[in-house]
Amino acid sequence: MVLPAGNRNIPVRLSPTAIVGLAALLLCAPLTATAQSGARAWTVGPPGAWVRPQALPSADTPLRAAADSGRLYLLVDHQVRVGTPVSDYHRFAWTALSTAGVQNASEIQVRFDPAYERLVIHHVRLLREGKDVFSFRPADVRVIQQERSLDEQIYSGELTAVIFLRDLRPGDTLDYAYSLDGANPIISGAYDDELSLAYDAPVRLVRHVVQVPAGHSLSIAPRNTRIVPTEEASGAWRTYTWSVTDVPATAADDDEPGWFDPDPRIGVSSFGSWADVADWARGLFDEQLQPSPEITALANRFRAVPGGPRAAAAEATRFVQDEVRYLGIEMGPSSHQPHPPAQVLRQRFGDCKDKALLLVAVLRELGIDAVPALVDTERRRGLDAEQPSPFAFDHAIVQAVIDGRTVWIDATESDMGGALEDRDPPEFERALVLRPGTRALTTIPLPDTREPGVVLKETITIGRDGRPTRLDAETTFRRTEADGMRSHLATTPAQELAKSYLEDYARDFPDIKALGAPVVRDDRARNVVVVSESYEVTSFWKNGKRDLRAWSIENHLPTRVGATRATPLAVPHPMHVRHELVVRADAAFHLGKYDAHIDGQAFAFTSALRASGREMTLVFDYRSLADSVLPEGMKAHTQAMERLDDALSFVLASDLTSPDAPQEGWAETTLAGGALSLTLAAVLAIVAAVRVRRRRSREAVGSRQ
Repeated sequence: MVLPAGNRNIPVRLSPTAIVGLAALLLCAPLTATAQSGARAWTVGPPGAWVRPQALPSADTPLRAAADSGRLYLLVDHQVRVGTPVSDYHRFAWTALSTAGVQNASEIQVRFDPAYERLVIHHVRLLREGKDVFSFRPADVRVIQQERSLDEQIYSGELTAVIFLRDLRPGDTLDYAYSLDGANPIISGAYDDELSLAYDAPVRLVRHVVQVPAGHSLSIAPRNTRIVPTEEASGAWRTYTWSVTDVPATAADDDEPGWFDPDPRIGVSSFGSWADVADWARGLFDEQLQPSPEITALANRFRAVPGGPRAAAAEATRFVQDEVRYLGIEMGPSSHQPHPPAQVLRQRFGDCKDKALLLVAVLRELGIDAVPALVDTERRRGLDAEQPSPFAFDHAIVQAVIDGRTVWIDATESDMGGALEDRDPPEFERALVLRPGTRALTTIPLPDTREPGVVLKETITIGRDGRPTRLDAETTFRRTEADGMRSHLATTPAQELAKSYLEDYARDFPDIKALGAPVVRDDRARNVVVVSESYEVTSFWKNGKRDLRAWSIENHLPTRVGATRATPLAVPHPMHVRHELVVRADAAFHLGKYDAHIDGQAFAFTSALRASGREMTLVFDYRSLADSVLPEGMKAHTQAMERLDDALSFVLASDLTSPDAPQEGWAETTLAGGALSLTLAAVLAIVAAVRVRRRRSREAVGSRQ
C-alpha cells in the first residue's frame, strides 16, 4: 500500500464498499454524475456516535529518519460499521518535516461514488504549535468529476472532493477525517474489504475497527502477519480491532510478478468461500440472460455457416470480438452486473462482462455449453492465497465446451486468427467459472511454447567491390504473437510502420536505405503473419568489422538485477523467440560448427553456427521456462544472464573467406581462424518489452482502486 503524495495520489478509503480491482468488471449505466449532483452527495458534519476517538501520536520518533517524502504519518485510523447503511470512517494525520513535505501534499482529495455513497467531511485541521490555523469551512471544498481510466475507455462517474490547504508550513500537522455512508447495493448488504497494516511510508499508528451485527458471520483471513484482532461484544454489535504502532515502510522492487504480495493485510468478508462468491456472481449474470429474438436471429445466422458447431462458434466469437466495441460507462449499482445481451447487441458496445455474456448467450442459442468466468489479469495464480472475495477479479472471459474440448475465450480481444479450438488460452492462470456447483478456482492452462511465436530471419548479402550490402528481414508471427501483430497493424498506418522499422535499423546502420515499404502477408486462417523488409547499407563495415546481435531476443529478456535481490523477479512468460542470421559472401567460408547451451533459472537458450559454401548461418533460440525467478535462484540467474549477453552478439570481420581457417569446433567464447575473426562479445541488455506492473494492492493510504 502506498501513502498519498499530494497532488499525485489520492488519500481516500479502505471502504468495504470499494470496488477493489474491479475497474474492468464494471457495467455500463447512464452518465448522470456531475459536479452539480456531487454538491448534493456531500456535507460537513460530525462523525457517528459509534466512532471511537483516538489521540494523535507524537511526532517524536525514530521513524522520522525514514520519512523520505518529507512527511511523517502519525495516524491511519479506519473504522467501519456494517449496517443499513454501511458507514466507513477514515482519519489521517501527518506532519510536514520539510518544504518537500509541504510541496508533496498541498491538497486533499477524496473520491466517492454519488450513486450510492454520501461523503461527510468531519474536520480538516492544520495544527501549528497545538492550534488550528486553517479554519476549515464548506466553501473550501470543490467537487469535480475526474475520470481516471479514460485511456482504457472506462467511465466510472466517481466524484472527487478537493480541499486546497492554505498557509501550510514545515512543522505543521495536518489532521483530517471523513466518512463514506452507503454501500453498493450489488453486494446485497454483504461486507468485504482488505485492511492494510503497512504502507510505503512509516506510520506511527495504524488502526482498523470493524463493527458488525452480533449475528453477522465474518470470515477473517490474515496475510503476511500474525496480528490478531481484539474482539468485543456489546449489545447488538461485535467489534474487531487491529492496532499496530511504529509501522515501518514497506519496500517494493521493480518488476515483481503480479502474484507476489508480501505486504501485511487482513481479508475481512461476509463471503466465506469461492463457492459463495460464485453463487453470488452467477446470479448477477443469469438474471440478465432473458430470451431475445435478436439473439436468436443472430445465432441462426451463424448456424447457417457450413462446418457445424465449431464453425458457428468461431463466427459468433469473431462477431463479438470484432464488431462489438469495448466501452464501459460504469456507475453505481451496475458495477458488477452486465447489461442484457440484447441491449449490448443493439448498442454494439460493452465492457468485458457485457461482451462475455453476449457471447455466452449466442453460444447457448447454438446449443454450445458456455459460461462466464472471472479472472484477475495481474495476480493470476496469486488468487490461490487470497481471501475469497467478489472484488478479487478485474476481468471477465468465457469458458465453452466445443466438440468435447474446453476453450477459453476473451471476448474483448480482436483481430484473432486460427481455429477457435486451437487458439492459445488467455494467460490468466486462474478463473472462477460461473457454473452451478463451482466450489473453487479453475486452472487455465498456459499456452504451448514448443514452437516459436516469433521467428526473425535476417539475411545479409555482403556487397563486393564497393557495392552496398543488402539486408533482408523476414519476421514470422504465430498464434498469440500473430494476433498481437495483426492488432498492431490494424491501428498503425503503413507509412508509420515503415518509418519505425527503418529507424530501428538506422541505430546500427546510419546510412541505411529502404528498398520499399514493408510487405505484410496475413494468413488469418492459420494465424500466421509475415512481415518482410529489404534495405541497402552503403557503409557496412566499421574499421573492418561489424557488430551483429540477436536483438529480437534481447527485446524479450527479463530485466537485469543484482544477485542480492530479495524479492522475486518477473520474467516475460510464456515466450519463445528465434533469431536467425544468414551471411552470404562471394567466396566459401572455412568454419567449423559451433553450439552453445545456457540453462537459466527461468529460461533455456541455444545457439548454433554453421557454414556451408558461401553461406554462414547463426541460429539463436530463447524460451522462457517460468514467469519468475525466486530470490534463492537470483545469483544463478544473474550468472546465466551474463553468459546469455555474451552469446547474443558477435563481431564479424571484413575478411570472411580465409582458406587457413580451421575446420574443427570453436572455443566456447571465441570463433577465430586465420584472417577471419568472429568473437562473441558482451552487449548491453535492452529492457524487456513486457513489463509487470507494481502489484495493485500497494495503494495510497485510503485510496480506492
